[in-house]
Amino acid sequence: IDARHRWSNGQRITAQNYLSSFQRLIDPKTGSPQSDILFTLKNARAIAMGQKGTETLGVKSLDEETLDFEFEDEDFEFEYRLASPALSPWPNGGFKRSREGADLMPTSGPYSIAEWREGQSLKLKRNPHHPSNHTVQRPDAQAFFIDSDATATSLYEAGKLDFLRRVVASDI
Repeated sequence: IDARHRWSNGQRITAQNYLSSFQRLIDPKTGSPQSDILFTLKNARAIAMGQKGTETLGVKSLDEETLDFEFEDEDFEFEYRLASPALSPWPNGGFKRSREGADLMPTSGPYSIAEWREGQSLKLKRNPHHPSNHTVQRPDAQAFFIDSDATATSLYEAGKLDFLRRVVASDI
């Protein structure tokens, strides 16, 4: 883990943040449908079935920058799966589940939350601590929650949206 990577609050992202993410993902109490990403790691299946604790997962934090993985099965695609958003680092204290204080929630990507209007939109601002933001001038951004694909497509076609998350097959 590169020491240059920091949360939006300036704190370092550590191996422990990733370990917490992996343990949370495989925990049966979380009920994540993506826990299978980790099934080739030691004890992962047993943990997902509630037979072992998350601390037995085949991942150890050796120091602030290094993780050690132990596998039960050979996994030639594990490095590819490590790029999954489900395995993003987990901040100390977790993430907020409501809009209250969301602007203070640490994020690890190029943006952080400036304002959250529940069920409507998110205003995003540059994360001043993200490594790419030292070389790229990112504009602030806004994401809208639009339940209707037809409405979203109409707004996109009218030039009011710059990006659609998905396009209905009949519109392609």
